[in-house]
Amino acid sequence: KSDVQVQSHDLTYMCRTAMLGSWLLAFPGDMINNVIYRKHIALYKSKQRPILRGADTYHILPFPDGVNWDGMQFYNPTLRRGSVFFFKPSAQPRDGDAKLVPLKGLVRSATFNLTFEQRTEQNRVMTGDDLVDVGLPVTGMVGAEASEIVWIDRVS
Repeated sequence: KSDVQVQSHDLTYMCRTAMLGSWLLAFPGDMINNVIYRKHIALYKSKQRPILRGADTYHILPFPDGVNWDGMQFYNPTLRRGSVFFFKPSAQPRDGDAKLVPLKGLVRSATFNLTFEQRTEQNRVMTGDDLVDVGLPVTGMVGAEASEIVWIDRVS
């Protein structure tokens, strides 16, 4: 579950941290009409929550240290869908603003459609072999508190 309290973080970043488990993120009452908050509640209900029910979970990057990239992958083999959450908390992580991240638990012979929530120009189709052996390229994570969600849909 996520029971993070709102701090000085970017709202998108905070909402995405809340989507990693059962949404228990505490926001002030006036936040209920905030566009970013409402968008992430809808994403959680329509996409992430179904994936979480029965998902395999992978920490695909080193544990968070407040500076360098962090990443979590969820894949629900029954739904043939998953999600990848990337977080870059600082403006100067060791690996810069782009990464190539191998994923886990995917059928190697399958093809997957990858849809970026924010950086849609990076949408692509890749094989399980490439995703596991080479990795998913993610670019444009500029500045502090950058984040991204990549939706995984098995197409074959």
